[in-house]
Amino acid sequence: ELFAVGEIHNRNDVGWDDYRRLVTLFIFRAHCRAEVFKETQLKYILTESFWKDPVKYFQDSGQVTREMLKYRRKTRKPLQTSAFRCIPPRVYEDDDQNQVVSIARRTKTLIGIANEIWPIIKDRARAKPSRSC
Repeated sequence: ELFAVGEIHNRNDVGWDDYRRLVTLFIFRAHCRAEVFKETQLKYILTESFWKDPVKYFQDSGQVTREMLKYRRKTRKPLQTSAFRCIPPRVYEDDDQNQVVSIARRTKTLIGIANEIWPIIKDRARAKPSRSC
């Protein structure tokens, strides 16, 4: 949680607006591994081209998906925290590829959810209720 707050939510050196912070938080939440985020995803998230179509980077053969697979094969480190106790459905014979694609697909779902809730969050932020004692 400290990583998400410090490195995403409160990060001011990258020029993210509230929408980009929300989507980036959801991308991190797909696995909750700081090292995976920093080593395989952040360099893409920091580019303007990423924000034109973030979902394409998480396609089964998308750039971030390939980067996560390369990271996994090189380091053999976990790609998600132990809070994710699910065994993904078998899509690929290769266990590493199967896990990476599962995380990438979860990420695409979460980006979609972020896009659905963003107008609600934005509207509520604009119409803050007044408080009276």
